[in-house]
Parts: sequence; structure tokens; C-alpha cells
Amino acid sequence: MIMRIKSNLMWALSLVVMGSLLLLSACGDDDKDPIAPVLSIDNGTFTGDIGDQVTAVISGELDGEFVSLTITKYIGTAVDDTYGTGGSMEVTSGLPYTFNYTLGVDGLLEPIRFNFEVTDANGLTDDVDLVITTNVTRSGLLVSFDWRYTSLLWNDPVEEGIRECEEDNVFSFESDGTMSIDYGALTGSGGGSCDFDDVTDWVSWEFNEDESVLFLRRADIIDGVSTPKDTLEWTIVEFDQTMFSADEVTIFGPFRYVYSAVAKN
Repeated sequence: MIMRIKSNLMWALSLVVMGSLLLLSACGDDDKDPIAPVLSIDNGTFTGDIGDQVTAVISGELDGEFVSLTITKYIGTAVDDTYGTGGSMEVTSGLPYTFNYTLGVDGLLEPIRFNFEVTDANGLTDDVDLVITTNVTRSGLLVSFDWRYTSLLWNDPVEEGIRECEEDNVFSFESDGTMSIDYGALTGSGGGSCDFDDVTDWVSWEFNEDESVLFLRRADIIDGVSTPKDTLEWTIVEFDQTMFSADEVTIFGPFRYVYSAVAKN
């Protein structure tokens, strides 16, 4: 009888100990500090030309439930407030998130940086960056802006030769190699060059391999029909995101054309 009582007491004591351990374990779980998210990106740097597209996948390990992913765009060190709302946009669709961006002229002077910051239900965050460097190519610049005719310099003697009616002429170059010109509202008369605005069609453009010579193909418009005319060769003198100048050699001697960049239509 005594042995049976001892056995029952031991069994009861074991249950009490086990219950206490479970209670302590549960309390320990409740008191455990939440773990901060860990964010990752599969493609943190990218270098490309204007028009290239970069794709990056943002992934994360979260202890708390996903709340949002905030994407902020920087040009250099300054927030680009033209992106999203005041420079940022919020994603609530969850992780992983696939981010796509097409390189434009905004990255020509300074690298672009996208910061991705995740927030979980515990209010904890983590972030990663995507840094984009844009190659500066003359082809990329040519198609990224329209170009207003600003100067025509004669060689000998050096003097300005642009006519007033030409000062509102604007070239547009497209990535498929086509081009066009807007002759503007100013027109000429009495044999001036602008008398022929409506009969000359600028058809296509092409750079040579090292982008030192720009070839421009023109056509005559006769009775509404465009007929190939000639190809001009412009040797590039200067070229950046604000202007380009080029020399053309003709039977009348060399001329220097200057065009200024304007916003693309």
C-alpha cells in the first residue's frame, strides 16, 4: 500500500513538473523579442545604355507579417521627387517583388539609386539598394532629346550664317534610325533657304562604328512623293547632353552646324 502511494505521488509530481516546464516555455515564447527582417536583392548594380532595362528581384525573410515595401529613387544623393509621390512609391503585394526600370537621360550626370525598405507587422525594417550607372553614348543622347538648330558657322571668314527662319527648326531622331524635322512657324522668302522647307524630307540617320561621323539621308518631296536625294556626312566636333556641333565639307567649303538639346516631344 505504501509503495502504491509513493508511486502515485511520483506520478503526480512528474505531471506538475511537466506542466511547469510547459508553462515556462510558453511564457518564454511570449517574451521572445521579434527578429528584424532580412532583405536581399539578386542584382544590386547595373550598368547599361539609355533604353536598356534592368530587372531586380527583391526577397526577404520576415519574422513578422509583411506590411509594405517602400521604393525611393535618388539621382546622386538627392531624392528624385518626380518618381512616385515625392520620390517614393509603396508596394503592398508582398515579397518577392520584381522591379523593372528602363534607363533614361536622368542618369547621365550621376548614378541612379533605388532604395527598397521593407516593413513588417512588428514595425521592424531592413533595406537594400540598386545602383544604376548609365553609359553616355552619342546614339543614346541623339534619340533622347530633340535638337534645335542654333548656329551655322562659315569657315573662311568665320561668321554666323544661320537665317532667322531656320532658328526654330528642330530635328527629332528615333531609335529605329528614322528622323524628322519640324521647320517651325518662321518661313523665308525671296530665295532664302526656308523657301524649300516643304520639299525636303529628312529620312534616316546612322552613326559610324565609333560614333565620330553622323550620316543623314534626305529625300525630295515632289507631288507628295518622297524620292531619295543624298546623304550628308557630319563629323562630330562636340557632343553632350546640352548641344552637339558637327562639320560638313561641301564644294563651298566646310561648315559647322550647332544644335541645342530640347525636351523630347
